[in-house]
Amino acid sequence: MKRSGPPQRRTPLKRTEWGCDGSCPPGPRSSGLKRSRIKPKKIERDWSSALEKKAREGKCRVCGSTDGLAAAHTIGREHDAPIGDPSFCVYKVEADDTVPLCRRHHDAYDARQLDLLPYLNNVEQARAVLHVGLEAARKRLTSGL
Repeated sequence: MKRSGPPQRRTPLKRTEWGCDGSCPPGPRSSGLKRSRIKPKKIERDWSSALEKKAREGKCRVCGSTDGLAAAHTIGREHDAPIGDPSFCVYKVEADDTVPLCRRHHDAYDARQLDLLPYLNNVEQARAVLHVGLEAARKRLTSGL
């Protein structure tokens, strides 16, 4: 068989997040490759308990700085729990899944250059293990050291 011309180009697969149309998965995560022209809706997060913890502690766990504090996820956002009506896709950021860090140490932790394990309490360590298992939690919290 002969071709009558060059192969036709198909629309490339795009990496998108799950849309919040009532069929949300148990946690927000990338859906992998998916054909879609529908723009996914923004996933909302309830940071209230994490922000209360950050305000209560009031300083970076690593250096004690009070400047530029943020509630950093210890493991990852994909482990936030959905709350309320699933069609709205609101996810709860639990206080025990976060730790207050200054910008410098938050960036270092995200870049896998900070061993956070010595700065976590037992409950925070247990939550990390609950989410991803003992070895994966050790690797992430110690930045693979």
